[in-house]
Amino acid sequence: EKWDRLCYVGSDARKSAELEAQIVLDFWKKDPGALDRNGDGSIQYIMIEGERRHQDTVIRTEGTIQALRDGGLELERLDGGIANWDRTQAQALMAGYFEQYGEQIELVICNNDDMALGVADAVEEAGLDFHNIVGIDGTAAGATAVSQGKLLGTVAMQPEVHGRTVFRLAMELATGKTVSEIEMLNPDQSVRIPMEILSRSNRKEEMKHEYT
Repeated sequence: EKWDRLCYVGSDARKSAELEAQIVLDFWKKDPGALDRNGDGSIQYIMIEGERRHQDTVIRTEGTIQALRDGGLELERLDGGIANWDRTQAQALMAGYFEQYGEQIELVICNNDDMALGVADAVEEAGLDFHNIVGIDGTAAGATAVSQGKLLGTVAMQPEVHGRTVFRLAMELATGKTVSEIEMLNPDQSVRIPMEILSRSNRKEEMKHEYT
């Protein structure tokens, strides 16, 4: 708001958390026994978080859990840790959690896809049959892991749409338009890119985009 030619392009972190929770809730409704593996009516989970005190870490962590509880899921947190958005760090964390908790783990919630892939690496390394892992970002590797059944699902952030939107805004401003004339902008001078779920029941080779 300090400059009339400054805009923000991004996605809503809380919405991404709600969509991540929706992946789990949809799976629960479809096949409760595949999620509640011990049949005790509560889901024992591990939370793998991004950078400590990062805004998206806090919102994605708290938002996903709140949305799951609001959706009627009983949860029990077994453990969790900081993996700094990093695949290798997440793999190391999960190797320890699998050794400590074993089959008690019913769900692993990750703040992004790279960490979810690290969890999947730990699963493969341990020779386990466990794929109740969710992430956020919809990276190419994350989407492939969903299609291969290694992840339960991810939230696609549509980075190519972010890129096109940034370029379009820059061109319009560079060619004389003011912020108030740019139709896609919200009143706070932001553009929020829509997200979508990619899950085992919603596999797509190509995603449809709202912005073209």
